[in-house]
Amino acid sequence: SSDSVATLSFEEGGVLLWSAQRDTGGTWHLTEPVGREAKGWRFSGLLTDLDGLEATRFAADGDAAGPAWDERLAVYGLDTPQWEIVVTRSDGSQARLQIGDRREGEAFVVGDEVLSVSVVDDDVVEGLYLGLDDVSTPPAQELDADADTAAVP
Repeated sequence: SSDSVATLSFEEGGVLLWSAQRDTGGTWHLTEPVGREAKGWRFSGLLTDLDGLEATRFAADGDAAGPAWDERLAVYGLDTPQWEIVVTRSDGSQARLQIGDRREGEAFVVGDEVLSVSVVDDDVVEGLYLGLDDVSTPPAQELDADADTAAVP
């Protein structure tokens, strides 16, 4: 349930791009990086999209985590995911969606809860990618600097 989500974070290439937390009133705040105002509707939309994510097929299943599973993940670029979304619920539990290779209109994804590599339509996965500027507005000083730079001939 999206109502139980307390925080969201987004990593690309193992680097945290942003993290956001929902307060008790349901308002989203960007916690990393600081100084930016969150676009709350983006987080609500992301949760809706994640909830509706459906596999078109399954590429690989695992019986248990271990070396054999790690080798299967590598085939689909999931040993070093391109990016990942981490959802933390209010009870502290987490769910992670990792995005691996994307090719021929398909994206290979894996979550923490099921040992299975799912294939998802690449256009759907593209819609899940939210960079920092997608989820927040720059601080006023950045906006002022951009305006000053644009005014210089």
